[in-house]
Amino acid sequence: MDGVRRGTFFKVMIGGIALWVATGSVHAGVIETNMAAVQADQSRSLLGEGKGVLVGIVDTGINDTHPALRGSEAAAKDFSGSGNTDDNENSLGHGTGVAGLIVGHDSGENYYGVAPEAKFLNAKVTDGDQSSMSDGTIWAAEEGAKVINVSVGNFVANGSTAKYDLICDYLTQKYGVLIVAAAGNESWESAVNGVPNGSYDGIAVGSTVGTKFQYVAADSSVALPTDSRSKPELVAPGDDVTIATANWETADPYTDLADGTSFASPIVAGLAVQMVGFGKAHKISTDPIVLKAVLMTSATHVLHNDGTTWDYRSAVHESDGLHILQPLDADEGAGQVNGVLAYDIYDRHPTSTVKYANWRESSLKENGQYIMNLGHFTAGQELDTALTWMMHVDRKRVGGPGLKYSDDYYQAASLADFSLTLLENGTRVINSDSYTDNFEYLSLTLPATANYSLEVYRYTGSGEPVEDYALAARVTDITVSGHHVRAADLAKPDLVHADEDSAVANINVPEPSGLGLVVLAVPLMRRKRRPGR
Repeated sequence: MDGVRRGTFFKVMIGGIALWVATGSVHAGVIETNMAAVQADQSRSLLGEGKGVLVGIVDTGINDTHPALRGSEAAAKDFSGSGNTDDNENSLGHGTGVAGLIVGHDSGENYYGVAPEAKFLNAKVTDGDQSSMSDGTIWAAEEGAKVINVSVGNFVANGSTAKYDLICDYLTQKYGVLIVAAAGNESWESAVNGVPNGSYDGIAVGSTVGTKFQYVAADSSVALPTDSRSKPELVAPGDDVTIATANWETADPYTDLADGTSFASPIVAGLAVQMVGFGKAHKISTDPIVLKAVLMTSATHVLHNDGTTWDYRSAVHESDGLHILQPLDADEGAGQVNGVLAYDIYDRHPTSTVKYANWRESSLKENGQYIMNLGHFTAGQELDTALTWMMHVDRKRVGGPGLKYSDDYYQAASLADFSLTLLENGTRVINSDSYTDNFEYLSLTLPATANYSLEVYRYTGSGEPVEDYALAARVTDITVSGHHVRAADLAKPDLVHADEDSAVANINVPEPSGLGLVVLAVPLMRRKRRPGR
Protein backbone atom coordinates (compact mmCIF):
# COMPACT_ATOMS: atom_id res chain seq x y z
CA MET A 1 0.00 0.00 0.00
CA ASP A 2 1.38 3.39 -1.00
CA GLY A 3 3.08 5.22 1.85
CA VAL A 4 2.23 2.55 4.39
CA ARG A 5 4.56 0.17 6.20
CA ARG A 6 2.73 -2.96 7.29
CA GLY A 7 3.15 -3.79 10.95
CA THR A 8 2.62 -6.70 13.32
CA PHE A 9 -0.55 -8.72 12.86
CA PHE A 10 -2.99 -9.60 15.63
CA LYS A 11 -5.98 -11.90 15.48
CA VAL A 12 -9.54 -10.81 16.30
CA MET A 13 -12.28 -13.41 16.81
CA ILE A 14 -15.76 -12.20 15.90
CA GLY A 15 -18.62 -14.68 15.71
CA GLY A 16 -16.12 -17.52 15.49
CA ILE A 17 -14.48 -15.82 12.52
CA ALA A 18 -10.83 -14.82 12.52
CA LEU A 19 -10.11 -11.32 11.28
CA TRP A 20 -6.49 -10.29 10.78
CA VAL A 21 -5.54 -6.71 11.57
CA ALA A 22 -2.08 -5.18 11.21
CA THR A 23 -0.61 -2.82 13.78
CA GLY A 24 2.35 -0.51 13.93
CA SER A 25 1.84 1.15 10.55
CA VAL A 26 3.33 4.56 9.87
CA HIS A 27 1.13 7.00 7.93
CA ALA A 28 1.77 10.32 6.33
CA GLY A 29 -1.97 10.96 6.18
CA VAL A 30 -4.45 8.13 5.97
CA ILE A 31 -5.52 6.82 2.57
CA GLU A 32 -9.19 5.81 2.53
CA THR A 33 -9.75 4.13 -0.82
CA ASN A 34 -12.80 2.36 0.58
CA MET A 35 -14.66 5.65 1.03
CA ALA A 36 -13.75 6.88 -2.44
CA ALA A 37 -14.83 3.61 -4.08
CA VAL A 38 -18.46 4.16 -3.06
CA GLN A 39 -18.37 7.98 -3.18
CA ALA A 40 -19.09 8.15 0.56
CA ASP A 41 -16.58 11.00 0.79
CA GLN A 42 -18.32 13.01 -1.93
CA SER A 43 -21.77 12.41 -0.47
CA ARG A 44 -20.67 14.08 2.78
CA SER A 45 -20.90 17.40 0.95
CA LEU A 46 -24.30 16.47 -0.54
CA LEU A 47 -26.19 14.58 2.15
CA GLY A 48 -24.21 16.11 5.00
CA GLU A 49 -22.08 14.57 7.73
CA GLY A 50 -24.79 13.23 10.03
CA LYS A 51 -25.18 16.31 12.21
CA GLY A 52 -27.84 15.81 14.86
CA VAL A 53 -28.10 12.04 14.31
CA LEU A 54 -27.55 9.35 16.91
CA VAL A 55 -26.09 6.08 15.62
CA GLY A 56 -25.97 2.99 17.78
CA ILE A 57 -22.86 0.80 17.61
CA VAL A 58 -23.55 -2.64 19.05
CA ASP A 59 -20.12 -4.20 19.27
CA THR A 60 -17.43 -5.44 21.63
CA GLY A 61 -16.71 -2.03 23.13
CA ILE A 62 -15.14 1.20 21.89
CA ASN A 63 -12.12 3.21 23.04
CA ASP A 64 -13.75 6.64 23.03
CA THR A 65 -10.44 8.40 23.80
CA HIS A 66 -9.14 7.74 20.29
CA PRO A 67 -8.31 11.01 18.44
CA ALA A 68 -10.86 10.14 15.73
CA LEU A 69 -13.65 9.58 18.27
CA ARG A 70 -13.14 12.24 20.92
CA GLY A 71 -16.33 14.12 21.67
CA SER A 72 -18.50 11.81 19.57
CA GLU A 73 -19.75 9.37 22.22
CA ALA A 74 -23.21 10.34 23.45
CA ALA A 75 -23.56 7.47 25.96
CA ALA A 76 -22.08 4.07 26.69
CA LYS A 77 -23.36 0.98 28.50
CA ASP A 78 -21.91 -2.46 29.17
CA PHE A 79 -24.06 -5.50 28.37
CA SER A 80 -21.16 -7.95 28.36
CA GLY A 81 -20.55 -8.22 32.08
CA SER A 82 -16.97 -7.00 31.69
CA GLY A 83 -17.52 -3.93 33.86
CA ASN A 84 -16.27 -1.47 31.22
CA THR A 85 -17.21 -0.21 27.75
CA ASP A 86 -13.76 -0.37 26.12
CA ASP A 87 -12.81 -3.03 23.57
CA ASN A 88 -9.82 -4.15 25.60
CA GLU A 89 -10.55 -7.87 25.82
CA ASN A 90 -10.58 -10.66 23.21
CA SER A 91 -11.61 -8.49 20.27
CA LEU A 92 -9.20 -5.61 20.70
CA GLY A 93 -9.73 -2.98 18.01
CA HIS A 94 -12.94 -4.26 16.48
CA GLY A 95 -15.51 -1.88 17.95
CA THR A 96 -13.16 1.10 17.86
CA GLY A 97 -12.44 0.38 14.20
CA VAL A 98 -16.14 0.14 13.35
CA ALA A 99 -16.88 3.41 15.18
CA GLY A 100 -14.09 5.22 13.32
CA LEU A 101 -15.53 4.19 9.96
CA ILE A 102 -18.88 5.74 10.85
CA VAL A 103 -18.04 8.88 12.86
CA GLY A 104 -14.24 9.26 12.68
CA HIS A 105 -12.93 12.86 12.56
CA ASP A 106 -9.17 13.28 12.87
CA SER A 107 -8.12 16.32 10.85
CA GLY A 108 -4.46 15.82 11.79
CA GLU A 109 -4.31 12.46 10.03
CA ASN A 110 -6.99 13.38 7.48
CA TYR A 111 -9.02 10.40 8.69
CA TYR A 112 -12.79 10.70 8.42
CA GLY A 113 -15.71 8.35 8.77
CA VAL A 114 -18.77 8.47 6.55
CA ALA A 115 -20.72 10.68 8.99
CA PRO A 116 -18.17 12.50 11.18
CA GLU A 117 -20.67 14.92 12.77
CA ALA A 118 -22.93 12.17 14.12
CA LYS A 119 -22.85 11.08 17.76
CA PHE A 120 -22.65 7.41 18.70
CA LEU A 121 -24.07 5.18 21.40
CA ASN A 122 -21.60 2.55 22.56
CA ALA A 123 -23.39 -0.69 23.48
CA LYS A 124 -20.74 -3.19 24.55
CA VAL A 125 -22.04 -6.73 24.09
CA THR A 126 -20.84 -10.31 24.11
CA ASP A 127 -20.28 -11.41 20.53
CA GLY A 128 -22.55 -14.31 19.53
CA ASP A 129 -24.77 -14.09 22.63
CA GLN A 130 -28.28 -13.22 21.44
CA SER A 131 -29.36 -12.02 24.87
CA SER A 132 -26.46 -9.60 25.28
CA MET A 133 -26.64 -8.33 21.68
CA SER A 134 -30.43 -7.91 21.91
CA ASP A 135 -30.29 -5.93 25.15
CA GLY A 136 -27.62 -3.65 23.68
CA THR A 137 -29.68 -3.08 20.55
CA ILE A 138 -32.84 -2.42 22.55
CA TRP A 139 -30.98 0.13 24.67
CA ALA A 140 -29.63 1.95 21.60
CA ALA A 141 -33.11 2.13 20.05
CA GLU A 142 -34.66 3.41 23.28
CA GLU A 143 -31.90 6.02 23.59
CA GLY A 144 -32.93 7.46 20.21
CA ALA A 145 -30.61 5.89 17.63
CA LYS A 146 -32.08 6.13 14.12
CA VAL A 147 -29.42 3.83 12.64
CA ILE A 148 -27.78 0.92 14.48
CA ASN A 149 -24.72 -0.95 13.20
CA VAL A 150 -24.15 -4.53 14.35
CA SER A 151 -20.87 -6.05 13.17
CA VAL A 152 -21.06 -8.98 15.59
CA GLY A 153 -23.26 -12.06 15.51
CA ASN A 154 -23.47 -15.75 14.71
CA PHE A 155 -25.29 -18.30 12.56
CA VAL A 156 -28.32 -20.40 13.53
CA ALA A 157 -30.43 -23.09 11.90
CA ASN A 158 -33.18 -20.65 10.84
CA GLY A 159 -32.42 -16.96 10.91
CA SER A 160 -35.98 -16.06 9.90
CA THR A 161 -37.25 -17.12 13.33
CA ALA A 162 -34.21 -16.36 15.53
CA LYS A 163 -35.26 -14.32 18.56
CA TYR A 164 -32.70 -11.55 18.02
CA ASP A 165 -33.81 -11.17 14.40
CA LEU A 166 -37.42 -10.87 15.55
CA ILE A 167 -36.35 -8.25 18.10
CA CYS A 168 -34.57 -6.25 15.38
CA ASP A 169 -37.72 -6.25 13.23
CA TYR A 170 -39.78 -5.22 16.27
CA LEU A 171 -37.44 -2.30 16.96
CA THR A 172 -37.54 -1.19 13.32
CA GLN A 173 -41.33 -1.12 13.37
CA LYS A 174 -41.80 0.42 16.84
CA TYR A 175 -38.84 2.83 17.00
CA GLY A 176 -38.22 3.67 13.34
CA VAL A 177 -34.59 2.55 13.49
CA LEU A 178 -32.72 1.04 10.54
CA ILE A 179 -30.50 -1.85 11.67
CA VAL A 180 -27.49 -2.57 9.45
CA ALA A 181 -25.58 -5.80 10.09
CA ALA A 182 -22.52 -7.59 8.76
CA ALA A 183 -23.48 -10.62 6.66
CA GLY A 184 -20.63 -12.77 8.00
CA ASN A 185 -17.31 -14.02 6.68
CA GLU A 186 -18.09 -17.69 6.05
CA SER A 187 -19.14 -18.32 2.46
CA TRP A 188 -20.34 -21.81 3.33
CA GLU A 189 -22.77 -20.40 5.90
CA SER A 190 -26.10 -18.98 4.74
CA ALA A 191 -26.27 -15.21 5.13
CA VAL A 192 -30.03 -15.70 5.54
CA ASN A 193 -29.38 -17.64 8.74
CA GLY A 194 -27.12 -15.01 10.23
CA VAL A 195 -28.10 -13.22 13.43
CA PRO A 196 -28.99 -10.36 13.34
CA ASN A 197 -28.47 -9.95 9.59
CA GLY A 198 -31.26 -12.44 8.90
CA SER A 199 -33.90 -9.95 10.03
CA TYR A 200 -36.45 -8.91 7.42
CA ASP A 201 -36.52 -5.16 7.98
CA GLY A 202 -32.79 -4.53 8.38
CA ILE A 203 -29.99 -4.58 5.82
CA ALA A 204 -27.37 -7.35 5.65
CA VAL A 205 -24.05 -6.22 4.17
CA GLY A 206 -21.48 -8.34 2.35
CA SER A 207 -17.96 -7.19 1.53
CA THR A 208 -16.01 -6.38 -1.63
CA VAL A 209 -12.30 -6.64 -2.42
CA GLY A 210 -9.92 -5.63 -5.20
CA THR A 211 -8.07 -2.47 -6.15
CA LYS A 212 -11.38 -0.74 -6.86
CA PHE A 213 -13.50 -2.98 -4.63
CA GLN A 214 -15.02 -4.48 -7.75
CA TYR A 215 -15.33 -8.11 -6.56
CA VAL A 216 -17.39 -9.74 -3.83
CA ALA A 217 -15.00 -11.20 -1.24
CA ALA A 218 -14.56 -14.96 -1.51
CA ASP A 219 -15.44 -15.48 2.15
CA SER A 220 -18.40 -13.08 2.32
CA SER A 221 -21.53 -14.98 3.38
CA VAL A 222 -24.16 -15.24 0.65
CA ALA A 223 -27.56 -16.74 -0.11
CA LEU A 224 -27.16 -20.48 -0.67
CA PRO A 225 -29.13 -22.37 -3.36
CA THR A 226 -31.33 -23.89 -0.65
CA ASP A 227 -32.31 -20.47 0.73
CA SER A 228 -35.71 -19.18 -0.34
CA ARG A 229 -34.93 -15.74 1.08
CA SER A 230 -32.06 -13.60 -0.25
CA LYS A 231 -29.27 -12.01 1.78
CA PRO A 232 -27.24 -9.82 1.68
CA GLU A 233 -29.16 -6.86 0.30
CA LEU A 234 -26.01 -4.81 -0.30
CA VAL A 235 -22.22 -4.98 -0.34
CA ALA A 236 -19.54 -2.43 0.53
CA PRO A 237 -15.72 -2.28 0.70
CA GLY A 238 -14.33 -4.61 3.37
CA ASP A 239 -10.73 -5.33 2.36
CA ASP A 240 -7.57 -3.52 3.54
CA VAL A 241 -9.79 -1.07 5.41
CA THR A 242 -7.92 1.53 7.47
CA ILE A 243 -9.34 1.54 10.99
CA ALA A 244 -8.83 3.52 14.18
CA THR A 245 -6.56 1.56 16.54
CA ALA A 246 -7.97 0.70 19.98
CA ASN A 247 -4.58 0.76 21.71
CA TRP A 248 -3.59 4.01 20.05
CA GLU A 249 -1.83 5.19 23.24
CA THR A 250 0.98 2.66 22.71
CA ALA A 251 0.74 2.13 18.93
CA ASP A 252 0.11 4.05 15.75
CA PRO A 253 -3.41 5.57 15.85
CA TYR A 254 -4.30 3.90 12.55
CA THR A 255 -3.73 0.46 11.10
CA ASP A 256 -4.31 -1.15 7.74
CA LEU A 257 -5.44 -4.61 6.68
CA ALA A 258 -8.71 -4.87 8.58
CA ASP A 259 -10.78 -7.27 6.49
CA GLY A 260 -14.32 -8.61 6.58
CA THR A 261 -18.00 -7.76 6.44
CA SER A 262 -17.58 -6.21 9.92
CA PHE A 263 -15.92 -3.24 8.23
CA ALA A 264 -18.24 -3.15 5.20
CA SER A 265 -21.38 -2.81 7.32
CA PRO A 266 -20.42 0.55 8.91
CA ILE A 267 -19.97 2.07 5.43
CA VAL A 268 -23.64 1.33 4.70
CA ALA A 269 -24.69 2.42 8.20
CA GLY A 270 -22.76 5.67 7.73
CA LEU A 271 -24.54 6.41 4.47
CA ALA A 272 -27.87 5.79 6.20
CA VAL A 273 -26.79 8.26 8.90
CA GLN A 274 -26.00 10.83 6.20
CA MET A 275 -29.48 10.31 4.78
CA VAL A 276 -31.17 10.67 8.17
CA GLY A 277 -29.31 13.93 8.77
CA PHE A 278 -30.32 15.21 5.34
CA GLY A 279 -33.92 14.08 5.82
CA LYS A 280 -34.21 15.79 9.19
CA ALA A 281 -32.75 19.01 7.80
CA HIS A 282 -35.07 19.01 4.78
CA LYS A 283 -38.18 17.65 6.50
CA ILE A 284 -38.46 14.50 4.41
CA SER A 285 -39.12 10.97 5.57
CA THR A 286 -36.39 9.02 7.34
CA ASP A 287 -38.49 5.89 7.67
CA PRO A 288 -36.34 2.72 7.50
CA ILE A 289 -38.26 1.40 4.48
CA VAL A 290 -37.46 4.63 2.60
CA LEU A 291 -33.77 4.48 3.50
CA LYS A 292 -33.60 0.82 2.47
CA ALA A 293 -35.40 1.36 -0.85
CA VAL A 294 -33.14 4.29 -1.78
CA LEU A 295 -29.91 2.51 -0.80
CA MET A 296 -30.87 -0.60 -2.80
CA THR A 297 -31.91 1.46 -5.83
CA SER A 298 -28.68 3.46 -5.77
CA ALA A 299 -26.47 0.36 -5.63
CA THR A 300 -24.09 -0.41 -8.48
CA HIS A 301 -23.41 -3.95 -9.62
CA VAL A 302 -19.99 -5.51 -9.04
CA LEU A 303 -18.51 -8.88 -9.97
CA HIS A 304 -18.58 -12.16 -8.14
CA ASN A 305 -15.21 -13.31 -6.84
CA ASP A 306 -14.83 -15.59 -9.88
CA GLY A 307 -15.44 -12.68 -12.27
CA THR A 308 -19.02 -13.56 -13.23
CA THR A 309 -21.60 -10.80 -13.38
CA TRP A 310 -24.64 -9.76 -11.36
CA ASP A 311 -27.81 -11.73 -12.04
CA TYR A 312 -31.21 -12.49 -10.54
CA ARG A 313 -31.29 -15.70 -8.50
CA SER A 314 -34.32 -17.20 -10.29
CA ALA A 315 -36.96 -16.30 -12.84
CA VAL A 316 -39.65 -17.89 -15.00
CA HIS A 317 -41.08 -16.90 -18.37
CA GLU A 318 -44.82 -16.61 -18.77
CA SER A 319 -47.05 -15.43 -21.58
CA ASP A 320 -47.00 -11.86 -20.33
CA GLY A 321 -43.25 -11.59 -19.78
CA LEU A 322 -40.44 -12.44 -17.43
CA HIS A 323 -41.29 -12.93 -13.75
CA ILE A 324 -38.43 -12.62 -11.26
CA LEU A 325 -39.02 -14.91 -8.27
CA GLN A 326 -35.79 -14.18 -6.39
CA PRO A 327 -34.90 -10.65 -7.47
CA LEU A 328 -31.47 -10.14 -5.91
CA ASP A 329 -28.08 -11.59 -6.75
CA ALA A 330 -27.06 -14.40 -4.39
CA ASP A 331 -23.63 -12.88 -3.68
CA GLU A 332 -24.15 -9.11 -3.73
CA GLY A 333 -27.88 -8.48 -3.39
CA ALA A 334 -28.72 -5.26 -5.22
CA GLY A 335 -25.02 -4.41 -5.50
CA GLN A 336 -22.52 -2.04 -3.91
CA VAL A 337 -23.72 1.14 -2.20
CA ASN A 338 -23.01 4.51 -3.77
CA GLY A 339 -23.31 7.71 -1.76
CA VAL A 340 -23.74 10.15 -4.63
CA LEU A 341 -26.43 8.07 -6.34
CA ALA A 342 -28.19 7.71 -2.98
CA TYR A 343 -28.23 11.51 -2.75
CA ASP A 344 -29.55 11.88 -6.30
CA ILE A 345 -32.51 9.61 -5.52
CA TYR A 346 -33.23 10.77 -1.96
CA ASP A 347 -33.15 14.44 -2.99
CA ARG A 348 -34.98 13.63 -6.26
CA HIS A 349 -32.10 15.28 -8.08
CA PRO A 350 -31.62 14.33 -11.77
CA THR A 351 -28.19 14.98 -13.29
CA SER A 352 -26.60 14.79 -16.72
CA THR A 353 -26.41 11.00 -16.37
CA VAL A 354 -29.22 10.29 -13.88
CA LYS A 355 -32.26 11.14 -15.99
CA TYR A 356 -34.86 10.12 -13.44
CA ALA A 357 -34.57 10.00 -9.65
CA ASN A 358 -37.58 9.63 -7.41
CA TRP A 359 -39.09 7.80 -4.44
CA ARG A 360 -42.49 7.49 -2.83
CA GLU A 361 -43.72 6.39 0.59
CA SER A 362 -47.38 5.42 0.83
CA SER A 363 -49.72 2.55 1.75
CA LEU A 364 -52.00 0.06 0.05
CA LYS A 365 -54.96 -2.05 1.08
CA GLU A 366 -55.36 -5.56 -0.29
CA ASN A 367 -55.84 -5.64 -4.06
CA GLY A 368 -54.54 -2.06 -4.15
CA GLN A 369 -52.43 -0.61 -6.94
CA TYR A 370 -50.16 2.37 -7.50
CA ILE A 371 -48.58 3.58 -10.76
CA MET A 372 -45.37 5.64 -10.81
CA ASN A 373 -45.02 7.29 -14.21
CA LEU A 374 -41.35 7.39 -15.15
CA GLY A 375 -41.66 9.17 -18.50
CA HIS A 376 -40.33 8.76 -22.02
CA PHE A 377 -36.95 7.04 -22.24
CA THR A 378 -34.68 5.64 -24.91
CA ALA A 379 -33.70 2.05 -25.60
CA GLY A 380 -30.40 1.35 -23.86
CA GLN A 381 -31.00 3.57 -20.86
CA GLU A 382 -30.97 1.70 -17.57
CA LEU A 383 -33.53 1.31 -14.84
CA ASP A 384 -32.98 0.38 -11.18
CA THR A 385 -35.90 0.23 -8.77
CA ALA A 386 -36.66 -1.23 -5.34
CA LEU A 387 -39.87 -1.71 -3.38
CA THR A 388 -39.73 -2.31 0.39
CA TRP A 389 -42.22 -2.92 3.20
CA MET A 390 -42.27 -4.15 6.82
CA MET A 391 -42.47 -7.56 8.42
CA HIS A 392 -44.64 -7.10 11.53
CA VAL A 393 -43.47 -8.37 14.92
CA ASP A 394 -45.19 -7.95 18.26
CA ARG A 395 -44.28 -8.91 21.82
CA LYS A 396 -45.76 -10.27 25.00
CA ARG A 397 -44.24 -8.99 28.24
CA VAL A 398 -42.59 -11.59 30.42
CA GLY A 399 -41.83 -10.59 33.99
CA GLY A 400 -41.28 -6.97 34.99
CA PRO A 401 -41.74 -3.76 33.00
CA GLY A 402 -39.61 -2.60 30.12
CA LEU A 403 -38.58 -4.02 26.79
CA LYS A 404 -36.13 -6.90 27.18
CA TYR A 405 -34.75 -10.04 25.58
CA SER A 406 -36.73 -12.33 27.89
CA ASP A 407 -40.05 -11.08 26.48
CA ASP A 408 -41.86 -13.21 23.91
CA TYR A 409 -41.55 -11.89 20.32
CA TYR A 410 -43.65 -13.26 17.48
CA GLN A 411 -44.67 -12.48 13.93
CA ALA A 412 -47.96 -10.64 14.26
CA ALA A 413 -49.22 -11.13 10.69
CA SER A 414 -48.17 -13.05 7.64
CA LEU A 415 -45.76 -11.18 5.39
CA ALA A 416 -47.64 -8.89 3.00
CA ASP A 417 -47.35 -9.86 -0.66
CA PHE A 418 -46.46 -7.19 -3.23
CA SER A 419 -45.27 -7.23 -6.83
CA LEU A 420 -43.37 -4.62 -8.84
CA THR A 421 -43.87 -4.46 -12.61
CA LEU A 422 -42.29 -2.39 -15.38
CA LEU A 423 -44.79 -1.27 -18.03
CA GLU A 424 -43.76 -0.19 -21.53
CA ASN A 425 -46.50 1.88 -23.17
CA GLY A 426 -48.87 0.21 -20.71
CA THR A 427 -47.71 -3.33 -21.54
CA ARG A 428 -46.02 -5.55 -18.97
CA VAL A 429 -42.28 -6.04 -19.65
CA ILE A 430 -40.80 -7.57 -16.50
CA ASN A 431 -42.13 -8.30 -13.04
CA SER A 432 -40.48 -8.81 -9.63
CA ASP A 433 -42.69 -11.11 -7.59
CA SER A 434 -40.84 -12.61 -4.63
CA TYR A 435 -42.71 -15.04 -2.42
CA THR A 436 -40.59 -14.86 0.71
CA ASP A 437 -38.86 -11.49 1.09
CA ASN A 438 -40.21 -8.04 1.93
CA PHE A 439 -38.67 -6.33 -1.07
CA GLU A 440 -38.92 -6.39 -4.85
CA TYR A 441 -36.12 -5.26 -7.15
CA LEU A 442 -35.60 -4.72 -10.87
CA SER A 443 -32.42 -3.78 -12.73
CA LEU A 444 -32.41 -3.83 -16.53
CA THR A 445 -31.61 -2.04 -19.75
CA LEU A 446 -34.77 -0.52 -21.22
CA PRO A 447 -35.69 -2.60 -24.28
CA ALA A 448 -37.24 0.13 -26.47
CA THR A 449 -37.82 3.84 -26.81
CA ALA A 450 -41.19 4.23 -25.11
CA ASN A 451 -43.18 5.62 -22.20
CA TYR A 452 -42.40 3.68 -19.03
CA SER A 453 -44.09 3.32 -15.67
CA LEU A 454 -43.88 1.14 -12.58
CA GLU A 455 -46.85 -0.68 -11.14
CA VAL A 456 -46.96 -1.61 -7.45
CA TYR A 457 -49.63 -4.18 -6.66
CA ARG A 458 -50.62 -5.73 -3.33
CA TYR A 459 -52.19 -9.18 -3.33
CA THR A 460 -54.99 -10.27 -1.02
CA GLY A 461 -54.75 -12.77 1.81
CA SER A 462 -51.71 -11.61 3.79
CA GLY A 463 -50.32 -8.84 5.93
CA GLU A 464 -52.10 -6.09 7.85
CA PRO A 465 -55.30 -4.48 6.48
CA VAL A 466 -53.19 -1.50 5.35
CA GLU A 467 -49.49 -1.91 4.54
CA ASP A 468 -46.95 0.90 4.22
CA TYR A 469 -44.40 0.66 1.41
CA ALA A 470 -41.57 2.64 -0.14
CA LEU A 471 -40.71 2.70 -3.85
CA ALA A 472 -37.53 4.22 -5.29
CA ALA A 473 -36.43 4.39 -8.93
CA ARG A 474 -33.71 5.82 -11.14
CA VAL A 475 -33.05 5.81 -14.87
CA THR A 476 -29.49 6.45 -16.04
CA ASP A 477 -28.11 7.48 -19.39
CA ILE A 478 -24.93 5.41 -19.22
CA THR A 479 -23.84 2.23 -17.50
CA VAL A 480 -23.22 3.20 -13.90
CA SER A 481 -24.57 -0.05 -12.48
CA GLY A 482 -22.43 -2.66 -14.21
CA HIS A 483 -24.21 -5.65 -15.74
CA HIS A 484 -27.95 -5.39 -16.25
CA VAL A 485 -30.46 -7.72 -17.79
CA ARG A 486 -30.31 -6.70 -21.42
CA ALA A 487 -33.28 -5.99 -23.65
CA ALA A 488 -32.83 -9.18 -25.67
CA ASP A 489 -32.69 -11.27 -22.48
CA LEU A 490 -36.28 -10.40 -21.61
CA ALA A 491 -37.48 -12.83 -24.25
CA LYS A 492 -34.89 -15.57 -23.70
CA PRO A 493 -36.15 -18.80 -22.15
CA ASP A 494 -32.59 -19.60 -21.05
CA LEU A 495 -32.77 -16.76 -18.54
CA VAL A 496 -34.87 -19.03 -16.34
CA HIS A 497 -32.74 -19.89 -13.29
CA ALA A 498 -35.04 -22.01 -11.12
CA ASP A 499 -33.06 -25.26 -11.27
CA GLU A 500 -33.65 -28.48 -9.37
CA ASP A 501 -31.74 -27.23 -6.33
CA SER A 502 -33.53 -23.91 -6.20
CA ALA A 503 -35.34 -23.04 -3.00
CA VAL A 504 -38.08 -21.51 -5.13
CA ALA A 505 -38.76 -24.87 -6.69
CA ASN A 506 -38.76 -27.20 -3.75
CA ILE A 507 -38.26 -25.74 -0.29
CA ASN A 508 -40.83 -25.18 2.41
CA VAL A 509 -40.80 -21.59 3.59
CA PRO A 510 -41.97 -20.37 7.02
CA GLU A 511 -44.78 -17.85 6.59
CA PRO A 512 -45.83 -17.09 10.19
CA SER A 513 -49.37 -16.04 10.97
CA GLY A 514 -50.96 -14.81 14.20
CA LEU A 515 -49.13 -15.94 17.33
CA GLY A 516 -47.64 -19.07 15.85
CA LEU A 517 -45.63 -20.26 12.86
CA VAL A 518 -47.06 -22.29 10.02
CA VAL A 519 -45.27 -23.72 6.99
CA LEU A 520 -46.42 -22.92 3.48
CA ALA A 521 -45.06 -24.58 0.37
CA VAL A 522 -43.68 -22.29 -2.32
CA PRO A 523 -44.89 -23.14 -5.84
CA LEU A 524 -42.59 -22.84 -8.80
CA MET A 525 -44.99 -20.92 -10.97
CA ARG A 526 -46.40 -17.50 -10.31
CA ARG A 527 -49.41 -17.11 -8.00
CA LYS A 528 -52.94 -16.66 -9.30
CA ARG A 529 -53.17 -13.49 -11.31
CA ARG A 530 -54.92 -10.55 -9.74
CA PRO A 531 -58.47 -9.66 -10.80
CA GLY A 532 -58.91 -7.89 -14.11
CA ARG A 533 -55.43 -8.69 -15.47
